[in-house]
Amino acid sequence: MTQLPQLRMRLDDISTLPQRDPPTGMRVRRATNGDDDDADGLALCLSQAFNDSWDAARVRSALLAAPEVVSTWVVEADGQIIATASLSTDAHHHPDAGVLHWVGALPTHAGLGLGSLVSVAALRICTDIGVRAAVLLTDDHRLPAIRTYLRLGFVPLYTDPSHADRWHQVLADMP
Repeated sequence: MTQLPQLRMRLDDISTLPQRDPPTGMRVRRATNGDDDDADGLALCLSQAFNDSWDAARVRSALLAAPEVVSTWVVEADGQIIATASLSTDAHHHPDAGVLHWVGALPTHAGLGLGSLVSVAALRICTDIGVRAAVLLTDDHRLPAIRTYLRLGFVPLYTDPSHADRWHQVLADMP
């Protein structure tokens, strides 16, 4: 069976992003890298959010120390990382846009709008790298995330022949 390419979305102007404060008892901050870094907390968050195996070494190589990753942001509550999003660059495929990726939250904190909160924090960095647009890749089954991206102003892109039918189905499945 051939694996289909991920769905793509684009936001043409990050200045349209909403400003929202974190819920009481939570704070949004840039993830740290170094001696006392956030790698373990991010590994736990990403493992649970994506039902995938993340450890501190993978977090460091894929996010905290990756040259294309501009910044990784977290939502923290009671000293625990409960949501994350990263912004990277891809000069070859998206020279005019930042790339939002690895947006996730602990399942125990689903439905609190943390994906939106941490995505906006990451996307605001686009101006620091000289772009006003952003793109992302997502999967058909990630309906809550897609709903969040739509609310932030992202629109579906149709870059593969399979996308039209798949986007039609995803949008029909939206609650």
